Formats: sequence, structure tokens, C-alpha cells
Amino acid sequence: MTGNQLLSTGGSGDALAGMIGALTAKSIGKKKSNENLIDTIRTAVFLHGAAADYSLQIEKKLSLKPSEITAAINDVYSNLMNRNEDAYFNLRQ
Repeated sequence: MTGNQLLSTGGSGDALAGMIGALTAKSIGKKKSNENLIDTIRTAVFLHGAAADYSLQIEKKLSLKPSEITAAINDVYSNLMNRNEDAYFNLRQ
């Protein structure tokens, strides 16, 4: 489970909606199914929450701007894609 209080600010839901839209668009042309759409949404929600977790560890704040969420998503996504899970998961401990 990912996410924290940093996401309780205006615009964070818009950032999540944009992520869902982008990931869904990226999967166009691939095998379409309801299951694939659900996985896409789960991925977006995970990354959205992970970005907040990552940001909380980097800098203590009360909230995040949507631009800060998307910037943190890039870091989290890069770490996960480079098989550097420890860079994210060690922050959770």
C-alpha cells in the first residue's frame, strides 16, 4: 500500500487522473481487456502513492503540488524500471 497525507491537496486527483489516462493511452493497440484496464489503474494508483511516500522521505512537507507529484513519479518509476526497488522500498522502513 502506498500514499500518505501529502496527497490530500488540490490537484492531486487531477495528477492521478492524468496518469491513468496516459498509461491507458500507452496501452492502446495492445490486447485490450477489462483486466488490463484494471491493472493499468492499479499501476497508476501505486505510482501516485509511491511518489508521495518518496517525497515525504526527501523533504518534510504538508502537501505536494501536482507538478511535484509528477516529478517524484519520474524518480520512483525510474528506480523501479532500473530494478532498483531498494531505492524506493528502503524509504518505507
